[in-house]
Amino acid sequence: MDDGFETLVQTFLAHSPELMDSLQKASLAGDVDAMVAPAHSLKSSSANMGAMRLSALARDLEMAAREGRRDEALEACRRMPAVFLTTCAALRSELAGG
Repeated sequence: MDDGFETLVQTFLAHSPELMDSLQKASLAGDVDAMVAPAHSLKSSSANMGAMRLSALARDLEMAAREGRRDEALEACRRMPAVFLTTCAALRSELAGG
């Protein structure tokens, strides 16, 4: 892993939990509109990491939220934490050389 990618991974690991927290708070409040921005950010940043499963889920959440498909957005948001944790564990393993 080159230094540039390592820095990118570290930045993702440092900042993406805030995005997940925003999504979870919006989900609990039933505020689908508030899910759009953090889902969009996670979609892009996870794609940059090669975390395509997380990126696709974030894309689905973003589109459902933008289109007012509340139940679909909430369901995608419900699935996000497990995928996010798996992604972060894989990225940490890469940083550790594993």
